Formats: sequence, C-alpha cells, structure tokens
Amino acid sequence: MEEDTKTSASVRLLLLSDELVSILAEMKEERQDREFLFTDMEGKLLKYNAIQSAFNHGFMALKLPWRSTHILRHSYATMALIATRDISSVQASLGHTSSRMTEKYAKVVALLNRETAEKTTKAFNLFGSERENNQGLLESSTNEFIRQ
Repeated sequence: MEEDTKTSASVRLLLLSDELVSILAEMKEERQDREFLFTDMEGKLLKYNAIQSAFNHGFMALKLPWRSTHILRHSYATMALIATRDISSVQASLGHTSSRMTEKYAKVVALLNRETAEKTTKAFNLFGSERENNQGLLESSTNEFIRQ
C-alpha cells in the first residue's frame, strides 16, 4: 500500500485463499513489465477514485442505481458470516475494533433462512467463469424474486 489508512486498526494481515493467490500470481506473471499488479494506463498504482469511477460506470452501464464500492465490504461481511458463522474472524478481517459494528452484519444474516442463504451464494457464483452458462438461471431467479 502506498496511501495511509484511516486508522492504525486499518493496517492488518489478510489471508487469501490458495485459489485467489494462484489467480494473482498468474496475473503478475503476465504483467512482468509493471511494478504493481493493478495500475493505471501509465503503470502507476491505482487510486481509489479511479476504482470508484470504474465501479460507478459499471452500475450505469447495467442501468442500476448508484452504489458506493463500500457495498462490496458489506457483501463480503455478509457472505463471510454465512459461510463461517464466526463473528470474531469476520470482525478481525474487517478491522472492526468493536464487535458491535460486526454484529450489525450478523443481524442481517440471522434474518436469512437457509434457502435464502443458499440462493444468495449461488447468485454470487453466477458471476464466476461460468457466467454465460448461468445467465438463464440468473434471469429465472430474478423473475422468481420479483414475483414473490
């Protein structure tokens, strides 16, 4: 990281899955000419406003209402709690100094029943490498949600 963090608690070690490490290693190998993996057109480290701008353009292209990139943090926290049911680990990975903040996500998870949790996980998986094959499933799931 080149920029300062909001607080000293923001500096933490995050463990990555073996699969993600492998993907990042492949990307780094393909970009041997660059010092950083995620760069702008000049090879400089991406700044937050560039990431936010690309994120916003994606929402506009999909004709969706604007959302801050912070929504990704909420999505991660919710999915991590669904997957692990370990509020302490999620708290640590988010850098929350108080468990009260993380408990807000836990309340959302508690409202989800198993069927909702499984459908949500499947929906996240639809955006993976098999996205094209799953487009019909995504559309039918969306239509089912709208009918409900």
